[in-house]
Amino acid sequence: MNSPRSITAPPVKGDFAKARGYAGKGLKLISSKVADVFLEEISRDQPENATLAKLGYFWTGTMVAYPPAGRTFGHQQEYYSRPFFYVMDTREFSNVAGAALVFDNFRMVEDKQKRMIFPIEPIVMFDFPQESGWFPIDPETAVPSRAGISRRFLWRTKEGRVGPVVRAHGHNGWAISDIFLHHRMNENFSVVVTSDEQQEPESDNVVVFPKRGLI
Repeated sequence: MNSPRSITAPPVKGDFAKARGYAGKGLKLISSKVADVFLEEISRDQPENATLAKLGYFWTGTMVAYPPAGRTFGHQQEYYSRPFFYVMDTREFSNVAGAALVFDNFRMVEDKQKRMIFPIEPIVMFDFPQESGWFPIDPETAVPSRAGISRRFLWRTKEGRVGPVVRAHGHNGWAISDIFLHHRMNENFSVVVTSDEQQEPESDNVVVFPKRGLI
C-alpha cells in the first residue's frame, strides 16, 4: 500500500503555475487517476497527521478542456484567471460536440497576458457530462463520463473551460467524491506530487504520494 509522506507543517499552497514549479526535478503533480487512489487511501486510513486530514483543495496535473454546454469546440478554448487568459488551440476538434479533451502532459508558454496550453496526446472523451451532477468516471482518466465506474460529483461551468482537475479532502473526508472543473487557476490550493523514485520535492511541505505500484 502507498502512504502519503507525513508532514508536520501546513502543506504548500499556490496558484496552478506555482504548483507545477514546486514539484521539482523527477516529480510531477498528482494525476486525476492517482488522486482518486490517494483520496481513498488517506480516507480509509484516517491519518493521525492533522495536515493530511485537512488537506483541503489540491491541484492535479490532469488538464481538461471542454466547450460551452451542448456546443462544439471553436478555434480555441480559453478561461480567464486573473491576470491571465489560459488558451488552447482546439481547431482540430471544432466539429466535436458534447466532448472534452483530457491530457496529463502539456507545455504551458506565457505570452504577455496569455498562458498558452499545448497538449501532448490529448484523449477525446465523447461522453463528457453537459451539466454538474453525479456521474460515473472514466477508468483511464478518473474524469467524469456518462459511461464508466465509481460515481463522483462533477462541478463544471456552462461557459466552457480549459484547466486542471481539482480534488479536495477535509475533515471527516469532506469532498472526496467531488471533482472540480470550474475553479480559476489563480486559486491558492495545496500541492500533492507523485514520483516513481525516492525523489524529494524542493519544499519540505509538499505532500508526496509514491506512484510506485499503482495501476
